[in-house]
Amino acid sequence: MKPRPDASSKTALKSLDGNVARRLKELERDSRAIQKELRAIGKEVRFLRSAPVLPDAPDLAQLRVELDERRVHGEELARRLDEANAALAEAELTRAREAELAQLLAEFDDAFPQPVEPAQLLSANGNGSAPHLLYEDLVVRIRAEVATSLPEDANVLVVSRGDEDILRLGRRTASHFPQDTTGQYAGYHPATGEDAIAHLEALRGRGGQFLLFPSTAFWWLDHYADLRAHLEERYRPVLRRDGVCVVYALHDGATAVPAGDGDNGGNTLAEAVPLLRMRSRQVAELTGERETLAARLEQAERQLEAGSREKLARARLESFLAAGRSLEFPHAASSRATIVIPSLGQAHLLYQTLESLLATFAEEPFELVIVDNASDGETLTFLDRLRNVHVQRNERNLGFGAACTIGARLARAPYVCFLNNDTMVTPGWLHALVATLEREPDCGAVGSRLIHTDGRLQEAGGTIWRDGSGWGYGRGLDPTASEVSYRREVDYCSAASLLVRRELFLELGGFDERYAPAYYEDTDLCLGIWASGSKVVYEPRSTVFHLEFGSSGEARAVELQRRNQQRFATKWGHLLGERPAPAVENLPRARDRRSGRRVLVADDRVPNSGRGSGFPRARALLDALVQLGFVVTFMPTTDPTPYEPETSELQQLGVEVLHGARDIHATLAERPELYDVAIVSRPHNAHLLDVVRSFNPRAALVYDAEAVFAVRDLLQASVEGVVVPDAEARERVDSELGLMDGADVVLTVSEPERRLVRDRRPTLAVEVWGDCVRPRAAKPDFRARRDLLFVGALGTPPNADAVAHFLEVFPDIRRRVDCGLYVVGANPQAGLFGQRASFSEGVIFTGFVDDLTPVYDRARVFVAPHRFAAGAPHKVIEAMAHGVPCVVSQLLADQLEVTDGEEALVAADAEQLVERVARLYRDRRLWRRVQQRGLRFVERYDPDDMREKLSRILDATVAARVEV
Repeated sequence: MKPRPDASSKTALKSLDGNVARRLKELERDSRAIQKELRAIGKEVRFLRSAPVLPDAPDLAQLRVELDERRVHGEELARRLDEANAALAEAELTRAREAELAQLLAEFDDAFPQPVEPAQLLSANGNGSAPHLLYEDLVVRIRAEVATSLPEDANVLVVSRGDEDILRLGRRTASHFPQDTTGQYAGYHPATGEDAIAHLEALRGRGGQFLLFPSTAFWWLDHYADLRAHLEERYRPVLRRDGVCVVYALHDGATAVPAGDGDNGGNTLAEAVPLLRMRSRQVAELTGERETLAARLEQAERQLEAGSREKLARARLESFLAAGRSLEFPHAASSRATIVIPSLGQAHLLYQTLESLLATFAEEPFELVIVDNASDGETLTFLDRLRNVHVQRNERNLGFGAACTIGARLARAPYVCFLNNDTMVTPGWLHALVATLEREPDCGAVGSRLIHTDGRLQEAGGTIWRDGSGWGYGRGLDPTASEVSYRREVDYCSAASLLVRRELFLELGGFDERYAPAYYEDTDLCLGIWASGSKVVYEPRSTVFHLEFGSSGEARAVELQRRNQQRFATKWGHLLGERPAPAVENLPRARDRRSGRRVLVADDRVPNSGRGSGFPRARALLDALVQLGFVVTFMPTTDPTPYEPETSELQQLGVEVLHGARDIHATLAERPELYDVAIVSRPHNAHLLDVVRSFNPRAALVYDAEAVFAVRDLLQASVEGVVVPDAEARERVDSELGLMDGADVVLTVSEPERRLVRDRRPTLAVEVWGDCVRPRAAKPDFRARRDLLFVGALGTPPNADAVAHFLEVFPDIRRRVDCGLYVVGANPQAGLFGQRASFSEGVIFTGFVDDLTPVYDRARVFVAPHRFAAGAPHKVIEAMAHGVPCVVSQLLADQLEVTDGEEALVAADAEQLVERVARLYRDRRLWRRVQQRGLRFVERYDPDDMREKLSRILDATVAARVEV
C-alpha cells in the first residue's frame, strides 16, 4: 500500500482555492489604482506640454514606495516558490513532505489566486475557454484536483472535445463524453439535452462512476438545461472548483476520497509538481506586471522632467526671437572639422544645441553646416537669425542620412562631425574627437560618450550582434563608471555625435539611403568603415548630452529601428556571422572590438611613476602590455582611488581602470572566462591567483614579485638590532615564496632574486623582468653641476632610514667638499627634520617633485646609502640614465650586480661612504668614467628590449597553459 495523505495534508490541498475571489479582487483593485495613477501622470505630461505655468508634480515618490512594496512581496513569494521546487526535487513520498507541500501550495494560492468569480463556475462562456487559465494550466490543475478527490480506481467520464491529454488522470480510467461505441470521442455534441441524458445513462450503465466538466465545458450546463436539471436532481456534485472543474458522482457508491482515506496518496506529490510549475509561471507573470508598471512609472517621471526642460527651451527660443537678436559664430579661417547638423523643426532644441556649440568654439574652431529638411514656421525664422553658418534648405524631407551626406559634400574641413539637433555639447568634446583622428591614422571614425539629459548614460559605443541588432553599451549606468571611461575600439558609435574622415565617408557613398528616413545609417556606416580596413573608436573624453528620440518621437523611432534592422541584416549577412550572439554574458568581450589577448593586472593602486615602491615599474608594465596589443584591465586591490592624472592617462591608452571596484570577487564573477592572462603583484595580493583561476580556468597566471618582502624585513630587523633566529628567518622567506606556487610563471626584478626563488622553489618557472628606463644625453657636464642628491619616497622605512643614516655622515663629507644635499621625496618623517636642524645650511628637503629632469641635471653625485631594501633600486637606475654618477651601499650594489669603480662607487660602511662621495665629487676623470659606464649599464633596461622580453615570456606561458 502506498502512504496516504494525512488529514492536514488533505485539508491543505482542498483549501488551495479557498480565498481565490477575495485575493483576486485585492490584486485587481491594486492594479486599477496604479493604472489610474499612471493615467493621471499621463495627463500631467500632456498638460505640461501646453500649460503656460508648470504645475506641481504628483507625489511620484509615494507611488514608487508603494510599487516597491508590491515588488518586494512578489519577489519574496517567488523566492519561496523556488525553495519549494528545490525541496520537492529531493523529497521522498512521505506524509510529512506531502503536508509541507500542501501548505506551500495553499499559501501560493492565497497569494496568487486564479482570477475567477464564484458566479462564473456554472456560467456559460461563449468562446468555450476558461477566461483566465491557459488551457495547459487548466489541465494541470484538474489533474491535481482529481488526484486529491477521486479514488485511484475511479471510472471518469470527461466532457471534452477529443483531447486525449485531459484523460490522463493518473491510474484512473477516463474516457470521452460524448463517445462512440469504441470509446473514442464522438466528434459532435448532443443535438438536445434528452440525447445527452440518454448517452450519459448508457455510459453509467456500462460502469461510468463520475462525470467531469472542465471549465471549458461549463457552457453545457446552460445550453442543455434539462441535462443540468437531471444531474442536480439525481446525482450529487463531489467536487467544485471555481474556474477549474465540477464533478458529479453517478453511483451511490462513487464517492470522493475523504481526508485520510483512499489509496491515491502516492500520486499527491506527482500531481502537485506540475501545479507548482503552473504557480511558478503565474508568479513570474504577476512579477512581470509589477515590473512593467514600474517601467511605466519611470517613463512617466522622465516625461515630466523632459516636459519641464522642453518648456524651458521653448521659452528661451521665444525670448530670443522676440528680442530680434541673431546668433553669430566666429569666422574660422581654417578648421580641422566641419559640424553637420540635420534639422527638421524643433527649433527650440536646435537653439539649445547651437548655444552649447558657441560656448566651445575657441577650444577647437569649426565650420558649421545646417541642412534643413523643409522645416517651416519658427524654424525658418530662427535659421534666418544665424550668422557665419552655412544653411542648406531642402525642398522636402530627405531624411537623416541624405541630409548628412549633403552636409558632408558641402564641408571644407578634412573631418566631418555629424551632430543631432537635440544635443548639448560639453567643453573639450570636439577637440578630443579631432585629436583621436590626428593621432591614429587607421581610425576612420570616433564617437562621443552620450548622456541622457537626466544624467544617466545613454551609450558608450555600441555592439553589433549576429542577428543585426545593436546594443548601445552602458545604457543607464553612471556616466563616470570605470567600464565606460576608457578609449576602446567598438563596432559602431551613434551619429548623434560622430566624427569621420570626410574623404573616407564620401568614398563609402555617404549614409545608405535604404534606411531613410532614419536609424541604422550610423551602424551601417561604421561597419562599412571596418570593412574598408579602418577602425571605429569610442572616445570618453568627448561628452555630449542627448535628448534621445527628441527629434522623432519614441514610438516612431522604435518602429523604424525594427524595420531597418532587417535591412541591415540582409545587407551585411556575410559579416554578421562573425559577430557574437545577442546575450548579456557576451557583452564583456563584445564591447571591446580589439583582437588582442585580454590581460588582467592586479596591484595595490593606480601606479604613479613618482611614488617609488615598485610603481614606476608597474606603470612601465602596463605601457608595455598596451604596446604589445594586449587588451588591458587594471584592478587596484587596496586603494581604489582614481588618482589623476594617472587614471586618465591609462584610460587614454585603452586601459580599463577598475577604480572603485571594492568587491573583487563580484567583479570577476561578472566577467567569467574573459581573461587570457592575469598578472598579480605583491604578496598580500597573491591570493587573487586562485580567485582569478576560479573564474578564468584557462588563463595563464603570472606572479610579479616586485620584491621579496621577507628579505627586506629581515634586513630591517638586523639594522634595528632585532635578532631573528635562522629557522624563523628561513620560514618567513619560504612562506612568502609559497604564495607563488599557484602561478604559471614568476617575474623577478633582478637576477639575485631569481636565484633565490629558484633555489627555494625549483619547480617554478622564474624569469627576470626589471625596470624600463631609456638613457638620455648626459648634459650638463661636471663643472656645471653641484651638490648631492637623494631621491625616494620618504614615507617608506628603507628610504627614511637611508636618509637618516646619510645625515649622520654628511658633516664629515661637508668638511671634505663644499656641497649641499637635496633630499627629494614626499612624506618626510619628523625625525629627519630634527636631524636637518643640526645644520645651519646645506640640507634641503624639497618634498615631492613632479619633473625630476632639472633636479638630476643640477646634481653632481647621486647617493643611495640604503641598509635594507628588496627588489631593485629604481631611483639609482633612473639617476644613471640621467647621467648622474652614483655612490651606493653594498646591498644595492649586490642587487644591481654592479662593480665598485665601474658602474658606480660602492660603500660597505660609513667610513667608505664618506670617502667614496668626496672622491667622486672632486675627481672629474673618475666622475666621467663612472657616468659613461653607468649609461652603458642601463642600456639593459631599454624599454623596447624589455617589451620584447615580456612578449616572449607571456607567449611561452600562454602556450604552455594551452597545452595543459
